[in-house]
Amino acid sequence: MNPNWDDETLYQEARAIVAAQLQHIVFNEWLPVLLGPEAMNTLGLNLMPSGRYHRYDAKVNAGLANEFSAAAFRVGHTMATRVYTRLSGAHQPLPGIRLSNTFFKANEIYKVGMLDEVLCGMMDQSGKIVENSATTELSQHLFPSNGTALFGMDLISINIQRGRDHGLPAYMNWRKLCDLSTADKFAGLKGLRVFPDYD
Repeated sequence: MNPNWDDETLYQEARAIVAAQLQHIVFNEWLPVLLGPEAMNTLGLNLMPSGRYHRYDAKVNAGLANEFSAAAFRVGHTMATRVYTRLSGAHQPLPGIRLSNTFFKANEIYKVGMLDEVLCGMMDQSGKIVENSATTELSQHLFPSNGTALFGMDLISINIQRGRDHGLPAYMNWRKLCDLSTADKFAGLKGLRVFPDYD
């Protein structure tokens, strides 16, 4: 289409297209499921029906907050599933793959046909919703020391320690900051809403 473009122009245009596709997936498909329609509306995160966004402000700090990168975005760990589905080329079920059997073991994927089977399975398998717990594949079987080990590391404990290492305030401090109810005893946690209502 543009034979006069040099390598740099071609790279930058391709980069912009890929970035736009990724942003579309995040804002059109993932964030609405994660946050819900009310929060998307309140926070102004919905995609425009047509046209381009022209309100970019170079003065806005686009960096990540320590609290987000070290704690909040770890919510994705609760969305991991225990077993990943595999499907044959004819879309027939094949034995699934346990998540703990894939940590640093990409050689399984390189077997003939395996990548296609896993990708077909992932397209057919429903994604998990955000929960208040994680699969035992992450909480008990993360990076086992050898193939026969019964237990591995605990990603949830690692996440908690990461928050301490980064000096993040306790959960109830954040609830106060967001004008949400708090609890000072375990019994008080029952019935606490995790997210505020968006009216």
